[in-house]
Amino acid sequence: MTDANKPSYIDSNLECNVNAFEFIFGIANAMQNQEQNWFLDPTVYDNI
Repeated sequence: MTDANKPSYIDSNLECNVNAFEFIFGIANAMQNQEQNWFLDPTVYDNI
């Protein structure tokens, strides 16, 4: 890996990690507070 592409790799990796954290945090928050979450809702998958 060269010095030229390190920043773009770090930026894209950081963005992916932030998105994963927000996704997991949202699921954990919904489970703890027993709130509705689109990912945990089984009726969402009925139309697939």
